[in-house]
Amino acid sequence: MTQKTALIVTDVTAPGGVDTYIVALHDAAYRDGWDVHVLMDKGEGSDRLFRTLHRRGARITRAGLYHRTHDETARAAATDAVLHDIAPTVVHAVCPAPWNTVVPRERALEAGARLIFTEQYVAEGFTFEPSLKERIDELYRRADRAIAVSKNNQRLLADMYGFPSDKLVLIPNAVPTEGPPAKSVMEKARVLADLGLPERPHQAVCVARLDDQKGIDVLVQAAARLPVELRRGLCISVFGDGPNREALFQMGMRAGVGDVMYYWGWRENAAEMIDAFDLFILPSRSEGQPFALLEALARGIPTIATRVSGIPEVLMDGQGGDLVPPDDPAALAIAIEAYLRDPSILTQKSRVGRAHVRTYHDLTTNMATTMKLWRGGVVGTD
Repeated sequence: MTQKTALIVTDVTAPGGVDTYIVALHDAAYRDGWDVHVLMDKGEGSDRLFRTLHRRGARITRAGLYHRTHDETARAAATDAVLHDIAPTVVHAVCPAPWNTVVPRERALEAGARLIFTEQYVAEGFTFEPSLKERIDELYRRADRAIAVSKNNQRLLADMYGFPSDKLVLIPNAVPTEGPPAKSVMEKARVLADLGLPERPHQAVCVARLDDQKGIDVLVQAAARLPVELRRGLCISVFGDGPNREALFQMGMRAGVGDVMYYWGWRENAAEMIDAFDLFILPSRSEGQPFALLEALARGIPTIATRVSGIPEVLMDGQGGDLVPPDDPAALAIAIEAYLRDPSILTQKSRVGRAHVRTYHDLTTNMATTMKLWRGGVVGTD
């Protein structure tokens, strides 16, 4: 029997949802009987992903892959060395944005491997230098398939940016939907106490990088707009890190919400901790299809998020959670206040959102579809 050998490639340089996808892809490939290797960037921003994969026994090669740090010749040489060593039949590139992993994808095609790639983040307003656009177009034409993780990504890639639509297949991001039983009241209280949070009637959570894209500054402004009596009963915990952490902390102190906003950095077990909270908030300015949102909905947590990118699809245009405009602290404050005054409406929506995630964003199902692509199977483009 011919050995099925695959290479997962990424040049991600910061912790986030792309990491979650890569780990799930590696695990699915291993279960499907593939001899799977990972080629990833060597910068410290990808150390968290490396540690997670290493604990799983993954075969990993680290090299200078990030296009803004390492020149093309070095990236090509690093990719060629791995391709020569393992001779994969399939190369799956995971792209934080369409211009990522261009050189590794090109080298994989030149080596005769079947190329599949996943577009994790697509937003309106992307600009492509003409020669780069031509190279990405060529990658689409020669690839087996390009996976869009949301309908919005699929639409933008084909209609706005003109990439070949016949190669695009929709496989939404996904999370485990049959997790451990919901935490008891005592277990939730223990999680919150271990964090050192004050006891308050409402504990909200946000899981996101602390950069401009994720809009945590909008959340700080929204918290400051809440009536004082409601703020006194609310904590908002943010799990994540990034370049804006100190600025956000100072912004909150100036706005008078230093005792409302709590920043915990990256936590390996954040996905397991979030069901100790009673409200999930995601104030992003743009997205692909965020894993943290899916994880919150899979646990039935009432959710408020912005109407951007792939988020309305997950929240069924507001049936599975509340949607607010991006960059609008007043609208976000109104939505948070409505929940704090009467949680019942959003709690009911959360049941709808949970059912939707279980149907369309189940990790086992969606990774099985991805493995079908690896094996050369046909998967619909819609």
